[in-house]
Amino acid sequence: MKKIVVIAHAAAMGCAIAATFVASAPQLAAAGGGPSTTLAPLGCSETPRICLNRLTSVLMIKQSAAAAGDKDKLKWKFIKGSTAGDGSLFGDPTTTTTYSLCVYDDESLAAEATIPAGSAWTDLGGKGFQYLDKSCAADGICKVQLKAGTPEKPKQPSIKLVGKGAALPDPALPFSEPINVRVQAQASDISDCFNATYDPSSTIKSIDDGAERKLFKAKD
Repeated sequence: MKKIVVIAHAAAMGCAIAATFVASAPQLAAAGGGPSTTLAPLGCSETPRICLNRLTSVLMIKQSAAAAGDKDKLKWKFIKGSTAGDGSLFGDPTTTTTYSLCVYDDESLAAEATIPAGSAWTDLGGKGFQYLDKSCAADGICKVQLKAGTPEKPKQPSIKLVGKGAALPDPALPFSEPINVRVQAQASDISDCFNATYDPSSTIKSIDDGAERKLFKAKD
């Protein structure tokens, strides 16, 4: 199995992680789109959605030829979304809200990982939710943290996701040129989603060592 490493750090722009959403009217207006109340189905949309912007984001994807992908790793951080809120921004993944991490290359879906609703999620006292599965059974995803504020003290939302192992999805590297990569967190039954975009304005480093290693870094 090929070894691929992707590391990226960027500032605000677009949608984000999980199943598929359609953005709420205020967020669409802020992003230059029209209002929509349609909820998306489970899984990632084939093309990126219009979503909540973020101030900064970090992405790392590593795929290794060693041990049939057992050493693969994935980390994604969505930091300080552009609209403050409370934990209700994220729906309720303890019962019904399924999340997916969606990776797009040149506006086309390149990889997705789905995190199902259920008992692996914990409510963080109204401020958000945490997913923890030491077996990383759901598409290699081990931990997800969705955090915002409270109704009395709303905060900009943040997302942290960690995955590892051979079950992780494998986006093909190197990405298309010119670089136009989006990572989105989309959900099954809410109208908000979260986006990070990496493009030629980012500081990019790309290494392709064939079957042994591929490396992509982007920073804004």
